[in-house]
Amino acid sequence: MVTKNKIFKLDRVIRVFTLSWKTYGPYKARIVLLTGLGLLSSFLEGIGITALIPLFSFAFGGGEGSDFLSRQIAKFFDLFGRNRLFEGILTARWPYLMKQKSGYLETILLNDVPASSSMLQQFAIILTIVGSLVVYMVVAINVSVSITISALALGGIFMFLVKPLFSRIKRVAIERTAIAKEATHHVTENISGIKSVKTLFVQEGVVEKGRHYFRRLKENNIRAALLRGIGGAFILPLGVVFILVVFAIFYRSTQFNLAALAVIIYLVDRIFNLILELQRSLHTANDSIPHVQSVLNYEKQAAENQEIEAGDGPFSFEHALEFKDVDFAYEGGKIVLSQINFALPRGGMVGIIGPSGVGKTTLVDLILRLLIPSRGKILLDGQEIEKVSRKEWYRNIGYVSQDIFLMNDTIRSNIQFYDGTISKEEMIAAAKQANIYDFIISRPEGFDTVIGERGVMLSAGQRQRIVIARVLARKPQLLILDEATSALDNESEAKIQEVIQNLRGKITVLVVAHRLSTVISCDRVIALQDGRIVEEGVPKKLLADEKTYFYRIYNLKAASAA
Repeated sequence: MVTKNKIFKLDRVIRVFTLSWKTYGPYKARIVLLTGLGLLSSFLEGIGITALIPLFSFAFGGGEGSDFLSRQIAKFFDLFGRNRLFEGILTARWPYLMKQKSGYLETILLNDVPASSSMLQQFAIILTIVGSLVVYMVVAINVSVSITISALALGGIFMFLVKPLFSRIKRVAIERTAIAKEATHHVTENISGIKSVKTLFVQEGVVEKGRHYFRRLKENNIRAALLRGIGGAFILPLGVVFILVVFAIFYRSTQFNLAALAVIIYLVDRIFNLILELQRSLHTANDSIPHVQSVLNYEKQAAENQEIEAGDGPFSFEHALEFKDVDFAYEGGKIVLSQINFALPRGGMVGIIGPSGVGKTTLVDLILRLLIPSRGKILLDGQEIEKVSRKEWYRNIGYVSQDIFLMNDTIRSNIQFYDGTISKEEMIAAAKQANIYDFIISRPEGFDTVIGERGVMLSAGQRQRIVIARVLARKPQLLILDEATSALDNESEAKIQEVIQNLRGKITVLVVAHRLSTVISCDRVIALQDGRIVEEGVPKKLLADEKTYFYRIYNLKAASAA
């Protein structure tokens, strides 16, 4: 049993060390400097040269030198840790991103990373405390060996008694990180859908669930504070009792020396206070471990799901984009697309139709290289698209979906969308192509009009045309419209149709639609059903044949509309 306990303790030490190395390894040079400065500060304090400590404060900009340096390292960790995590998520594979809950990343970036960086500050404090303890013990031993050993023994017993608190504090911290993620997810999810929440008049239900999370967080924080405070509630009275015992022993001694008594009382008081500070720092560091684990786990998952950049070739689209015997199935799921074969010629306009769930958007995601075919090949002018540089691919592919994404910023910023190379002339030309220019210049602020969160101050049609302008400003060779008119009224759809017609022959267009009126003017239409192509041809010819799928669906919708 003893051997098993030793192995368990050793394994736990190794895990903590490994965790610390993974987290703070890149900052080892700064931590070494921090260690040296912390020990120097401890030595100076212990031998009484405290006047030099404010000089460190002045030189480093505030606080004790070691504390300042620890804060700087923590800031570096905050900055680079957040940057690394954020970049890792943005470059992760699409299937992985689809599984992420909204609000989780925000919690990790804004809560877990700072909590993890606080461990660095605790390292500085612990090093300073240990250094000070060593110096004070050396001085105390020279005054009285027996009293020093007694004080250390009492401190050791105290640390042993409060040891169970460490595991309880860690469990509380693990619970808190989980609750915080769920609470953030709940807030983010419902704020993004606030219109539905209000129109369904379910604010009370949403608020009540929020209260549940916030109440649990409050209870958790109170429990953690109580657990951290237990040690302090006992160590100080214990120190006072010990000092009274020392005084009583010294007072009865025939060799009573008031000066020596004052020194030993001061040293014992400092030792007990340092033990208390050490206990608090260890609790704080222990409280940070779940946050560190959360950051590392999230970072590890993102690293394991990075996009694979297999190609560095140029984007050359002179002939056609081809699907050859393409199958696709999600991990562990049924086949979504099977035996897909078709060609999208340069300058052509092809429509994809079919009921919901047949794989239309999956087909688009394959072209966008968000997904990789399970079998078969997608070729651009005879070359596998994976051989084309991802950056070049996205420079030449324009994508407009039914899920309109606009920032709470100006029309200008939403069209440029992080690309400062787009000139005013290119922006105006794109706005005209997207049939939104007249609306923009009718506003008092023109392109500097702020459109609200997700473009809430615009109509659906206006939002969609700004998104189209954003894409056209980048001058893509292939434009993909994925259900881009499905949420629009007839008038807005007509304006989008006009945009599409004006692009005919200028760029290659792939139109995915439920509404057959959206694809009626395409060069060719491809019908999907149960993940397979069941029909392909010129829309008007298909419409003239009563046996075709296109004819049946078109007339069925016409009858329903009547």
